[in-house]
Amino acid sequence: MVLDKRCARKAIADYTLSMGGVDRFDHFRSSYPINRKSRKFWMRLFLFMLDSAIINSYITYTTIHNILVHSHRDFRLRLARGLINNIPAEKQDLQYLKKKGGNFGVPDEIRLRNVGVHFPDQDTTYKEMQVL
Repeated sequence: MVLDKRCARKAIADYTLSMGGVDRFDHFRSSYPINRKSRKFWMRLFLFMLDSAIINSYITYTTIHNILVHSHRDFRLRLARGLINNIPAEKQDLQYLKKKGGNFGVPDEIRLRNVGVHFPDQDTTYKEMQVL
């Protein structure tokens, strides 16, 4: 039993050392996936390409710097924060999302003119109604 565990550990270590790029990509992609179910093929394709770009940038970063200080998760968090913090100042206000309280397109004197005129006026009989 002990020999089996040692052999299994050695086999896993050998596989990890010699596993190819597709295996590493699949491993990173399954760790923190951003893909979502969608009926639109272009959305799935876009999310796959975005995920691929993030993984490739992480692999390039770790290869160039030759250190593993940042985990894959930390790299993704730093990337997201960096992208969010680099929004230009004029776009940070998001004025188009602020609600304008009570500002209608038509002025009140026109909008509230003849308020009760459009309701039907009830006559003596049930079926005869007149609109003024």
